[in-house]
Parts: sequence; C-alpha cells; structure tokens
Amino acid sequence: MLILNDMKRIKIIWIFLLLAGFWGACENEPEFPDPKFDSSATSEYTVRRDTADVFYLSCRMEVPNGIDYVEVMDVSDNYKVLERLEQYRGMTRLEFRYPVDLTSFEQDTLLGFVVKICDVKQRTYNKAFQVEVKKRSVPEIHFTNGEYISAMLPFIALQASFSTGMVPIRNIVVKLDGQVKKTIKPERDTCDYVISNLKCFIGSGEILQEDSLYQSEFQPDFVKTKGNRISGKLSVKNDGCLVTSIPYDSGFEIWIDGVCVKPQKINMAFLGAAITKGEHRVEIIYHAAGVTMGKLISCAGLLMWGFLLAMDRRRNGAGSFC
Repeated sequence: MLILNDMKRIKIIWIFLLLAGFWGACENEPEFPDPKFDSSATSEYTVRRDTADVFYLSCRMEVPNGIDYVEVMDVSDNYKVLERLEQYRGMTRLEFRYPVDLTSFEQDTLLGFVVKICDVKQRTYNKAFQVEVKKRSVPEIHFTNGEYISAMLPFIALQASFSTGMVPIRNIVVKLDGQVKKTIKPERDTCDYVISNLKCFIGSGEILQEDSLYQSEFQPDFVKTKGNRISGKLSVKNDGCLVTSIPYDSGFEIWIDGVCVKPQKINMAFLGAAITKGEHRVEIIYHAAGVTMGKLISCAGLLMWGFLLAMDRRRNGAGSFC
C-alpha cells in the first residue's frame, strides 16, 4: 500500500514537471517585432536636392523567427510594391538600407514609403517613412501685392519676401527702369528676408500740386458733422473713387445719397469707396468695436435689475400683508 502511494506521488510530480516545461516553452516563444524597435510613429526626414541625389530608407530590428521577405511599398501610388527583397531570408537580425533615387524631383515633393517585414511564420511588421524633398536652392521673390504694380500716386510701396534655400543672401538690389534705387544688405547670414513698405518714387513731386490729381473737393456740413459722423457735399466730375485721408477700419460706414456703399481700402491704407459722376451727399459714420454689444449687455443688466427690484417689492408686500 505504501509503494502504491509513492508511485502516485511520483506520477503527480512528473505530470507537474511536464506541464511546467510546456508552460515555459510557450512563455519563451520569440515575439515579433522586437519591442525595442519603435513602431509608434512615422520616421520623417527632409532632404534638399543641393545635398543629395539619393536617400536611404534605413532601419534595424531583431526577427527571432527568421525573415521570409522584405517589401518596399510606395504610399502615394496606393501602396504599390516597388520591390520584394528575398536576400534577407533566414536572417534573425535585419540591417536594412534601401536607396531612393531623387534625381527626377525638381520641385518640392512629399514622398511616402512603407517597409514591410514578414517572418517565416507569416507575421508582418510595417515601418513607415515620410521624406520631404526640397528643390535645389535658387533665389526666389514673392510680391505680396502681385508681380504687376499700378499706381495713381507718384510712388509705390513695395512688399516682398526673398528666399535662397541654403545659400545666404549677400544683398538685395532694387532697380526702377534699370536704375539702382536701393541696396539692402542683411545684418546677419540668412536665407530668408522680407521687405515691407519700401517706397519707390516714380515721378516728380510737382504732380501732387496739380488739379488733375484731386478732381473734387469735399465740402463739409459743420452742423451735421459731430461725434462719430462726418457729413458734407461732393461734386464729382468723372466716375472714380472717393478717397479720404482717414485710415481704413472695418468699423466705418459710408452713405452716398442715402445709400450705404461698401467701404474700400484705397492706396493700401485709407478709407474710400466707388462713386459716380455728379452731385452727391456723403456721410461717413464710425461704429467702435464692442459698442453694440456693450449696449445690449447694459440693457440686459437694467432689465435684470428691474426684475429683481419688482420681486423684492413683491416679497416685502406679501410679508406686510401677513
């Protein structure tokens, strides 16, 4: 009887050891991909054509079960497989380096690639790459108000931005009709520079004294002109623009002959509007920002105060009645 009990104990111990060994084998099964390999974000790169004709998609990782194949896919072409690489088959450590030819890109281009690694158990892992290709460095000029400038006044205000990519700007030369009007030298090495409100005179200042520039003179009505209102008459010889010396602001209203017209920004900074030939009565009214809202809040406050006062009197009256 004692021997049978000992045999049962031995069998139980053997079964326990077998289960423990099986459990350990399952626990030690290699995982893919290696947790040390970052899979949470796309690798982003910027390459300028001045410095490179080829960009390399590079990564390294552990593949415990062994590599079956590696594929390179083009994201912009609906994940088209560019190449299937089988020279890595059987390897457990991947040192990947794949060349991308950049010679065909002459403009700024955004490229996207996915490297797909598949192991012998058909487990896959995708690594994404985003490559921003910058074109070769060339001087570029962008005019804020367009490349064509037309001016009624004898000067123009120039606004432009300059960029040279990777080459620092040495100087900027402003010419008018072939004559150098201004030379600008940046105080420090920079590849980007902005010019704002650079005035170039294109005629004689005597034209400002001529009657042809200002065709009509505004005659103010001093009785009605007060507070936020300017009122008066204007005799216009030809269809054109009403030009004032008031800085433009969205809070202005312009009324011509009782009709509200759309205010315009004239000469880049001043208030004006379109006007037709003939005799006109003009009113310019300014509404400060927030005034209307302030009035509404004040009215709401007065109404609330009146409501609370009435409720208080009602409660006091009810109390005296009891």
